Order: sequence, then structure tokens, then C-alpha cells
Amino acid sequence: MAKVSEEKLEKIRTAIVEVLLEVRRVYLREDMKRALKHWETLENRALSAARRSGSMDEWMTLLCRGLQIPTLDSSGCSAVMELSHLAREHGQPAALDLVERETRSLMAVARLAADQRRDEKDAAKAAKEATNG
Repeated sequence: MAKVSEEKLEKIRTAIVEVLLEVRRVYLREDMKRALKHWETLENRALSAARRSGSMDEWMTLLCRGLQIPTLDSSGCSAVMELSHLAREHGQPAALDLVERETRSLMAVARLAADQRRDEKDAAKAAKEATNG
């Protein structure tokens, strides 16, 4: 297996986090009762899927199946296609190994990104209300 550069791995990491965020969004939209332990569930399913997959496409399928997500919307599909493309271009084994070795780190980045997006959304809403109110 050829060594994948750190720059390429970083692109794959970013794409994995985007997929995790999209899967999380759909997972919570399907049933908000899941919100309490969703990060733990998402981490466990991501790791389990990585250990049973031979490709990133299979990983994403197993991840969604494990979370009982029937389908992703266009935003989710775009994130999936980007990750799929990067994994094919830079190596499926490296991408799967990254998920398995760095699951906790990837989840931490996803959590921080979700919090940042929520804060930005809240700030935009507050600014809009301030100009209208």
C-alpha cells in the first residue's frame, strides 16, 4: 500500500467530518428523542462500520444502516460523494484506517463544528431579530 501524504489525509479527514455532520443532522431530524446520546451512538456506529467495511462507500452504507437512516438529502449526498471521490483518489484502505484509528478525534472535530455552526446560526438569527425588532 502506497503511503498517503498528510495533506491528502487531511482532505479525507475533512470529508469524513462533513459526512458525520450530515448523517447526524438527518439522524436527529428523524427522531429528536435520540438527541441525548446521539454523539456516542454516532461514534460507535462509525467505528463498527469501519471495522466491517472494505471501502468508504460500504462504510457510509453501513453507518446509515446502523443508524436506521433510510436516505440522505442533497446536502448529505454531496458530502458522501466528496468523501467517496477522495477515498477512491487517495486510497480506500487509508481512508478506512483513518476512521478506525482516529474515531475519537474525528468525533471531537465534528462536535466542535456542529457547535460552531449552531452559534453562527443563533448569531445570525439574533442579528436579524435586532434589525427587525
